[in-house]
Amino acid sequence: MSQRADVAIVGAGIMGLAHAYAAASRGLQVVVFERSRQASGASVRNFGMIWPIGQPHGRMHQLALRSREHWVQVLEQAQLPYRPDGSLLVVYREDEAAVAREFVELSADLGYACEWLPRDQVLARSRAKAHGLIGGLWSPTELTVDPRVTLAALPRFLHDRFGVETRFGRAVSRIDLPTVQAGDESWLVDYVIVCSGDDFESLYPAIFATSGLTRVKLQMLRTAPQPKEWQLGPALAAGLTLRFYSAFDVCSTLPRLRDRIASETPEYDRWAIHGLVSETAGGELTLGDSHEYGESVDVFNRGDADELILALSLGTTILRETFGLWTPTYFTQATGMTAAEAASNSAWFPFFGGISVMLCGYLSDRLGGGGRAALMVGGLGLATVALLVLAFGWLPASRTWPAILVAAVAFLTIGPYSFLAGAMAVDFGGKQGSGTASGLIDGVGYLGGVVSGDSVARLSIRYGWSGAFLFLASMAFLSCVAAGVLLRHERRCR
Repeated sequence: MSQRADVAIVGAGIMGLAHAYAAASRGLQVVVFERSRQASGASVRNFGMIWPIGQPHGRMHQLALRSREHWVQVLEQAQLPYRPDGSLLVVYREDEAAVAREFVELSADLGYACEWLPRDQVLARSRAKAHGLIGGLWSPTELTVDPRVTLAALPRFLHDRFGVETRFGRAVSRIDLPTVQAGDESWLVDYVIVCSGDDFESLYPAIFATSGLTRVKLQMLRTAPQPKEWQLGPALAAGLTLRFYSAFDVCSTLPRLRDRIASETPEYDRWAIHGLVSETAGGELTLGDSHEYGESVDVFNRGDADELILALSLGTTILRETFGLWTPTYFTQATGMTAAEAASNSAWFPFFGGISVMLCGYLSDRLGGGGRAALMVGGLGLATVALLVLAFGWLPASRTWPAILVAAVAFLTIGPYSFLAGAMAVDFGGKQGSGTASGLIDGVGYLGGVVSGDSVARLSIRYGWSGAFLFLASMAFLSCVAAGVLLRHERRCR
């Protein structure tokens, strides 16, 4: 038997729930169908920024301001958290500052409430990076919501306030008004509003094919919650954002900025990269982002840096496994230690390696973007030097110095190695793909384990320990180069 409603909404993302709110607040009976168990698409994978200043002046800007009014009304009624802290577009280059200042000069006639703030006033409002900061474009209009919290709570609010039914886990398979078929449910409705790209494509493929709509993949990251006493303040945008939102197209200084970015960093234009930072209700920071457009976009992160990470796994595993397997043998053969002395001194390798892991983890969190790659460059570069010293025997005749250098190699390599199947696996595969990424990284690393077990033995027999250490020094050097390229890649993409 069919159930009855005035309006059916397909999709329980923010567009679907907004249409449900608009219809229900006019007294209509509304049912919402969502194919998933909860909203999990673009509506929860974003910055949560209500950002009217980015919309072009005129009709779109006025519509954005009306949208903001509705947002505040709903958030207050539903008692949901939000941050009405405005926004700051911070600039670090003179051509960025020129665009921001020109926009402020034009803003009054265009209907925007914003002003230019010099460096000290920006820092008084914000946690923006001080080094190189020129100033910022301040707007009090913007607010930030937490997409995950908001989308999870709105269906209950709409049900309690307006009686809206949300049917999760019900994919709409057929629309033939007045009948809507959703899973095993049949509904009779007067109107249907399809608010999901996937459902639009599956229900009306011919119309979708000629609609001009396309898919876009965004890449961003989210930090761990910041300390409770720490607040971001206004949502942040960077100078790159000036070329991304059409509100700033009115500025005659914008083409110069666009030309400079296209010349210096063409990959920013290729992947439509700009800079935004927002804070969630739980104190996490969302940072990004890039945009990849097309009917068929790669669901995985860009692979430009992935090969470097796999190469690092191979090289550092060779170093780690070699010392784990052959250190006692080296000590007995090359320094004349007894078996007991060799075993005792070999224990320093895992000991200093453990210290390295903890210290590198601490430092990478505080160095921010590129911190892990920077630590790998430094550690592997110094390890190369230590291995060359062992290879060429640039040591006083002593049993102590080889043990010290082996411990130093552990300290310089094990910490960087620990990043690969842990933090870098998340960078590589994202939160959902981190297990697969860790498996790939470790799998390549185990190839290094094979090399360390067989090839190093052959090298030490044929060329002596000097030849083996020279091989390891070359592995450390090549890994250092890979880490350097990765560091450059990360810094250019920030």
